[in-house]
Formats: sequence, C-alpha cells, structure tokens
Amino acid sequence: MRELAALSETSPRSIRSYVAAKLLPAPEPHGKATRYVREHLLRLIVIRWLLRERRLGLPTILAELRTRSVEQLESLAVALSSDAQRTALGLSAPPQSGAIVALVPPPPMQDRHWQRLVLAPGLELFLAHDATPPVRRLASEVLEWLHPTMGSRRIPESQNLG
Repeated sequence: MRELAALSETSPRSIRSYVAAKLLPAPEPHGKATRYVREHLLRLIVIRWLLRERRLGLPTILAELRTRSVEQLESLAVALSSDAQRTALGLSAPPQSGAIVALVPPPPMQDRHWQRLVLAPGLELFLAHDATPPVRRLASEVLEWLHPTMGSRRIPESQNLG
C-alpha cells in the first residue's frame, strides 16, 4: 500500500476509506499481504482530480466512476497523471487538454452556488461561488480583457442561481 500511496499522492488512510466507500475495489489477497493492481492507481488518479479540481463529493465521484469503463478511466488518467504515474501504468504521453473535458462533465449547476458574469450581450460566464483564488483571478482577467476601458473590474457579489 505504501508504494500505491506514494505513487498516487494519496494517504494510506484515504485509500482504505475509498475501499470502504466502494470508490476502489478491495485489494486482492496475496498471502499475508494484499495486492493493489493497475486499476487502483487509475482510479486514485481520477478520484484525486475529481476531489481537488472538480470539487465533487464522494457519492458523486462513486456515481461517476460506476459509469466509466477501465478504458475510459485510463484515457482520463493519461491526461491527469504525472510522468512517474504514466510510467508505472505503462501509458504514453498525455493527449490534448480537451480529453479531460470530454470525459468528465462539470458538476450539475443545481448542486452549487454561482456568480453570473455578463461578458457581452448574449455571452455569460458562470463562476462557482467557492472558486479558488486563481480561478477568480482568471475570471477578473477575462473581464478586464473584454472591457479594458472599465479599468480594474471586480468580480461581482455572488448570485444564487442554483
């Protein structure tokens, strides 16, 4: 388990909790020890990304994982993994960035609170109320790029759209 934990950048405690929550299959018994296989690392890479980048909860992640084949998880893991992880999995270099978006849709709007930013007539940007500071800065930069004459434009207060 230590090797899997180090490679997946996930604590052993989290790995055990993911097995208990059925996000990961139970490890295969191998004598007195247990054996984690390739699918465990694939799933951990995807789980970690869904937790950190998509901010999904474990029940939503479980539902997402149940709809994906091992091949789909592999495609996503290739795009999300480090060089060391790809080497351990025997995978090639990551595909273009669009592959991530195509495989995992954003979380449903009704599950979150959103800020509505009007970029231009007929063009709007929705920013999650709990967006990280770098994402908020990016939204501000987009607004400033589209409206340079307005100077530094602050992201408006949140509007609950959910």
